[in-house]
Amino acid sequence: MKILCYADFFHFFYRRYQVDRDHTSGIDGLFQLSYSPLNSLVMLIKYSHKNKAKNYTSDSDGKYVLPYIRQRIHYQLSYKPCEIFWLKTAAEYVRTSYYKNINSSNGGFVNGTLGTKLSFIPMQISCSGAWFHTQSYDSRIYMYEPGLLYAFSMPSFYGRGSRWAVNLKYSYKDRFIIQGKWGITCYNDRDKISSGTEEIQGNRKADLQLQLKVKW
Repeated sequence: MKILCYADFFHFFYRRYQVDRDHTSGIDGLFQLSYSPLNSLVMLIKYSHKNKAKNYTSDSDGKYVLPYIRQRIHYQLSYKPCEIFWLKTAAEYVRTSYYKNINSSNGGFVNGTLGTKLSFIPMQISCSGAWFHTQSYDSRIYMYEPGLLYAFSMPSFYGRGSRWAVNLKYSYKDRFIIQGKWGITCYNDRDKISSGTEEIQGNRKADLQLQLKVKW
């Protein structure tokens, strides 16, 4: 069992984005506990707490600068019983609010990734899926997703929906590697995604990435 904890204290002498007041302070802390009863199994749980100043606009009293709190509880499990198969799953809960629970917002997600290496051809396949539900953009969640070679993605989501992705990697004697990733995000609470030039009519957004590496 391993325990990790830290706390950062910060102070801003001048005004900054969304904070209309000089000399504001905050704290950012984390407590993490990891446990591995087997070499093939690793479990982790962590709690993070961030308190910083932020503008708050009241419908009747005007604008104030209040403490803004973001709390996050994250659980993660990784299981690899053999070299050709692995499983990763995670669950997270997020809560944001101003001082004394003003304008609180909650969110969370559950995701999982299954991966395998084929024995008859030098190919690796991983499939991931996630379900998310947040009350607003303030309680948005960030999810790790396997990416292409030398890359990873940490997209953010808010609202209600799901995310699915498939990652394929073919390698031949470490000299020729071709990799592709296809993903789709499905929202259940809207019929239009984004705005402006990036606006998508509908509740689904798909993405495709391809990569080729040749080494000699």
